[in-house]
Amino acid sequence: MDHFQCSSCDCVIGTNNFFERDGQPQCETCNTNLFAPTCDKCGFTVDNQVVNAMNQYWHIDCFVCHRCTYPFLNGAFYEKDGKPYCGICFNLESQLGICRSCKQVIRGRQIMALGSPWHPEHFTCQYCNLTFPDGLFYEYAGLPYCKLHYLIITKE
Repeated sequence: MDHFQCSSCDCVIGTNNFFERDGQPQCETCNTNLFAPTCDKCGFTVDNQVVNAMNQYWHIDCFVCHRCTYPFLNGAFYEKDGKPYCGICFNLESQLGICRSCKQVIRGRQIMALGSPWHPEHFTCQYCNLTFPDGLFYEYAGLPYCKLHYLIITKE
C-alpha cells in the first residue's frame, strides 16, 4: 500500500479515500484544490453536494432566487440575464420595469426614456440631479441632461 500515491502531490494514499481523474489517483486535498468547481454565488469550492445549473456550479444553499433569496420550490427556476429567479420574482421583473438608476423594481408610475424604464424621481439630469419639469431633456453618452448642463458638457 505504500506505493499507492496521489498523482499530483505524491503523498501516500494508503487506505484513505481517493478520487480517480483520467485513470490516476488523487488524494482528497488535491481533488478539491485542483478539480472541484467553485460556487458561482459565493466563490468557494463546492466539494460536496453540487447544483449544476445555467452552466455554473452552486452550493445547494447558494442556489436561491437572485431577487428574494428564497430556495426554489421543486427545483423550478427561471433564468434572466444569467441569474436564477423564482416564478414570482421572474414575473415581477418581466412585467414591471427595473429602474435604470436604482436597479429596483418599479411598482407604480414609470418613465420610459433612453431605452430604459425609470422611477419618475430618478429620471434626472446626470449633472444637477434635477427632474425635467417640462419633460424636455438632452441625451449625451446615453444619459439625460438638462439643457444648461448638456450645453456645458458638449462644449468641453
